[in-house]
Amino acid sequence: MGLLNRQLYARRYAKDQSGFSLIEIAVVLVILGLLIPPLVIAYNVTMQRIKYQKTRAAFSSVEGAINLFVVNNGRYPVPASLAGSEGDAWYGTEGNNATPELCTSATWFASDGMCVTNTVPEILIGAVPFDALGLEPENTEDYWHRKLLYAVTRSQATAGSYIPKLAAGSGITAMAYGDMAAAPANLPGAYDMVLVSFGENGEGAYTNRAVAMNICAPGGVVQLENQNCDYDDVFMLDSHPNSSFRATGARSMVNDANYYDDFTSEQEFVPAGIWFENGIDPDYAMTLSAKVGIGTVQPKDRLHVIGGVRAGNGVSPASIITPEICDKYFEDPGAECFETELIGGNRPEMDCGENLIPGDEPVLKVGNDQVYCASPVDSFGSVTDASGTAYKFSAGTFTPLDCPSLLGPGAMMTGIDGAGVVTCALP
Repeated sequence: MGLLNRQLYARRYAKDQSGFSLIEIAVVLVILGLLIPPLVIAYNVTMQRIKYQKTRAAFSSVEGAINLFVVNNGRYPVPASLAGSEGDAWYGTEGNNATPELCTSATWFASDGMCVTNTVPEILIGAVPFDALGLEPENTEDYWHRKLLYAVTRSQATAGSYIPKLAAGSGITAMAYGDMAAAPANLPGAYDMVLVSFGENGEGAYTNRAVAMNICAPGGVVQLENQNCDYDDVFMLDSHPNSSFRATGARSMVNDANYYDDFTSEQEFVPAGIWFENGIDPDYAMTLSAKVGIGTVQPKDRLHVIGGVRAGNGVSPASIITPEICDKYFEDPGAECFETELIGGNRPEMDCGENLIPGDEPVLKVGNDQVYCASPVDSFGSVTDASGTAYKFSAGTFTPLDCPSLLGPGAMMTGIDGAGVVTCALP
């Protein structure tokens, strides 16, 4: 019995050491061949989603900070230097908008690290100025830790020349596919700014250490993507902002002239109608527009109203306190404006009693930022000066009244009612 058991064990052991048969290996390979491709595809899709989300989050953060900057400063920020890196005093600060080098110059990167196009209109191109926006450097980088390219219309980044909405042809030109059956075309309108991530191949990108990745080669094999790294006033968007084709857009990984893996974010104008609390003083509300227009789409001042305005506390009659009243048909600052303090204030030059002529003088009218006074009259309305040629109230049309004696020192005449009775008031 012992011998039989040893023989059975030897046979079983020999079988266990014989390994897998070719059929078993083939079955395993077939199963792996069925499982691995879907897993690889799922992994690639997941990674693409992560890259997309990280880059889009950076775009969103930068756009929000830029719009707040526009509200607080009345202009877009000037791009920072693409040559800046950690340790540089000017890293992430606004660049030179006074005399920037042309993008066609061979020395712009070494000098300013940002440049201006030689086009009309001029476009400033550089990095996102995270220091001026109050952002961390990593908030202005894409998934590959490369700097986002920031292009902005120069006039919109210049104090005094910013307007809420540019006219067609006066800003950045954006191109996009509306339909894959047609070539990419220029979008209507004009864009304030464009943000660009140069994607996985990094053609035209600079790392957060200011190291150039693949050099942009306009006219080379990758012609479509070169629109974003040739430093001119035309940019190719990754998708059409107003098309059903937006989901796929220009993205193509085929290594030919239509290769495109960039991510972009564009802004035609600062969003209006969105109100938020002032981060400095919560008693004030602000809008994402630097200027608010009511009855006009092109406001010329911080608040430009065409039409009636009513203000009050909800209890007393509506009232408005304003330093000036201006003719709405004149847009030039100071044109056809009248200082309300001339009537309602206490300015000596508007007091007919504040002069060297003795006696009481009535006010004839107020205009052209001055008061017009009549000749001194006595209590019977008779002219008391030597000329006797100045305006004189006719008998029966004016009831003499001394405002200071009625209301106290400083009282002034404010008008004459329909019955010819003078009305007085203290300033």
